[in-house]
Amino acid sequence: MKAYSKIISYPGNRGCFQPFASGKIHVRAAIFAAVAAGILLTPSTAHAAANGLGQTPAMGWNSWMVYGKGYDYKKVEAQADALCAQIPGLPAGTTLQSLGYNYVCMDSGWRDESGVDSSGFAKADTTKFPNGVSDVANYVHAKGLKIGIYLTPGMLKAAYDGNYQIAHTNNPATNQPYTTQQIVVIPLTNGNTENSSGASYSYQIDFTKPGASQWIQNYADMLASWGVDYVMWDFVGPGGGNIPADDRTNMQQWFIATQATPAGSRPIWIKLSNSLSFTYASTWESVANSWRIDGDVKGTWTDISNRMKDSPQWAPFEGPGGWGDMDSLLVGAGNFYNSDTGATGPDERKTATTLWAVCCSPLILGQDLTPLNSGKTLTDISLITNPEVIAVDQAGVVATPSGKTAGVWRAKNPDGSFTVAIFNTGSGSATISCSFSNDLGFSGSATVRDLWARKDLGSFTGSFSSGSLNSHACRLVKVTPGGAQQVTAPVFNPAGGTYSSAQNVTITSSTSGATIRYTTDGSAPSETAGTIYSGPVNIASTATLEAIAYKSGLTDSGVTSASYTISSGGGTTVSFEAESLTYTPHGATASVQTDTNSSGGKWVVLSANAAGQYIDYAIPSVNAGTYQVQMEWKGNNTRGTLQLSVDGVNLGSTLDQYSSGQTYPTTPFGTVTFSTTGTHTVRLTVTGKNASSSGYGLSADKFTFAAQ
Repeated sequence: MKAYSKIISYPGNRGCFQPFASGKIHVRAAIFAAVAAGILLTPSTAHAAANGLGQTPAMGWNSWMVYGKGYDYKKVEAQADALCAQIPGLPAGTTLQSLGYNYVCMDSGWRDESGVDSSGFAKADTTKFPNGVSDVANYVHAKGLKIGIYLTPGMLKAAYDGNYQIAHTNNPATNQPYTTQQIVVIPLTNGNTENSSGASYSYQIDFTKPGASQWIQNYADMLASWGVDYVMWDFVGPGGGNIPADDRTNMQQWFIATQATPAGSRPIWIKLSNSLSFTYASTWESVANSWRIDGDVKGTWTDISNRMKDSPQWAPFEGPGGWGDMDSLLVGAGNFYNSDTGATGPDERKTATTLWAVCCSPLILGQDLTPLNSGKTLTDISLITNPEVIAVDQAGVVATPSGKTAGVWRAKNPDGSFTVAIFNTGSGSATISCSFSNDLGFSGSATVRDLWARKDLGSFTGSFSSGSLNSHACRLVKVTPGGAQQVTAPVFNPAGGTYSSAQNVTITSSTSGATIRYTTDGSAPSETAGTIYSGPVNIASTATLEAIAYKSGLTDSGVTSASYTISSGGGTTVSFEAESLTYTPHGATASVQTDTNSSGGKWVVLSANAAGQYIDYAIPSVNAGTYQVQMEWKGNNTRGTLQLSVDGVNLGSTLDQYSSGQTYPTTPFGTVTFSTTGTHTVRLTVTGKNASSSGYGLSADKFTFAAQ
């Protein structure tokens, strides 16, 4: 696909885009030159998106290469089941999920392309998803996995044509909400790089216009309410696509909106696609957790070699928070919906997996995983389940070519060792030698471990030879300078994550005879600190597990650390319209009011006139679990301050509902844990009022219990 690097100026956002601050372009140029010269760079050069996500590259599965648009909720749920299925031939309890694959991503094909909802947002195709996206999300979340969906930037033409009202806005000229036709760029301009006609045709949004940012916020709030964990934005420009477009401001607004969803109810991973213009790398890294560096992958050698060529320039921008994305990893040849066969042989597929790992690309599988549901072995299962190769990807130290010996890529790890990949990109067999001094920058001897074979190869002086490699084959090794062999770091099974019940975690090291010590109290384990491992560690409550392995005569391993969150189990996000609940006022009257800007078009007011008056809402049966309590409400100049409590326990601080004009915010009050399924009482108590307010009234629009 053609990449567009031209800056396209729109009314209202002229001059907004400066890819580098004045005086910094020379620094970036120096970084690029350093990569080209083979100088090692550390992840500290990256300036990642600050949304708390992407500390390591994402891992999971994507629907496109398996199904194209031809999938439904049953197929998605089957793939989720497969991620949690026992892998034949591996130790009991070993699943793709336990190895870290936890995103289930629905690519293009989930939405109803015939139209939009009443807000102008994409909506689910009810023939494929009769109960909507949230139903699939609940299924996926119940397995401890995360759900992803696909969108394109801009405002869909159907949303523009419908001229829909934008909730939580008010146009003072009409005393009505702003509409979708009032927030687009005029003259109408391409909203993304996909098409200039058809179901995905969209218009650019003008964020200088009132209501534009709120429309995006409402959209993000809807996705969060569905339980969406990950959004892939496709056809983002400048970059690859069919027509030119510039979506930088759009993506900046979306990044802001996803951080401001009600109570931060569900952090959302932002992925940008495809073939993004490198000219604006500093923008992409600031608004996304991953970004596509090339076009769609087919798994061919051309795809692999293109990524070898393009990846190094992105390395300075990658690190915790954001990663260059090489697209789905296509192994398991022959099961792709459009007859693509992936790489042409096992050597090329191993090379692809190695390249994805050493470049710290997200490991998003593109093959059909459902054979695992019936206990069958997948093609190339060994490529996607090798814990030492996965560890290279998750370590987040991006490899680049040495610049000295063709085919040698390396990354210097924090412990002083090097991850080295040797690629034979030629058409015939070849032997490639990695020089310790020229390629890695140290002299003398080193121990070498084969990461694919998971085998220590011994000590080498001056260099390491790949041995004869077939065309397009590779080696992946760990080189530890100084000749002292290092104990292999511990591996946890299951891996860290969120679970609905206690987990028995096994800890292993592939170094025979190694002793393992572990801690769960936040202290660092060592040869003399921590508990000696003798069997599975029971993690019954939220904790961080840390472990180290050691053996006489060898260098201690690095410390392996993973966080385990044990929920109370069974929690599912539920919302309740205040006007639909049974409510009981105390010391004042309460009534239902109508307002089209409110959730459900109605809200409840407590017409209080003094502190101490309150209203109780009876919440119907809620599953056992841990929840973040949120309240949507209507503010104006007659409001008081309140304290919210659940079952008699105060949550959060007092809330001042005063506003000089009408507002419709959502406020988080903290978390509660219900040990059993049952009914509960939410109480709003008047605590006083703002000096500017003319009354003590309290409002409630909607209560949400967001599962944690």
